Amino acid sequence: MAHGLLVSDHQLLNDLYSFNLSAFVDLSLTTKDNLDEALKIIELGACGDIVISLSQVEGRDAAFEIFEKLQSLKSKSTLIVIGSKSKVSEEDGVICLPPNMNIGQLVKTCATILG
Repeated sequence: MAHGLLVSDHQLLNDLYSFNLSAFVDLSLTTKDNLDEALKIIELGACGDIVISLSQVEGRDAAFEIFEKLQSLKSKSTLIVIGSKSKVSEEDGVICLPPNMNIGQLVKTCATILG
């Protein structure tokens, strides 16, 4: 089973994403609704193969802060950003998905990354 990190302050989305990714892609997610806690997990190298983040969490550009942390650590984890209100939405190597709760698209994207 692959492991990933979900950074989102929206409980319903957390539950939907976690359930569907576990069921269809065999991806176990650690969920954090606090950006600082998520950054600590990344710092420890415990974020897994994929980091999925809403573009904005707690009124902050979560995707940008996560991207910067992953870059500084030279992490090989793939960053998936849900929403387009982030400075990293156009960065190479960052996968951006629309904020329309398209769970099928997220599942398909994760399945492609994980092979």
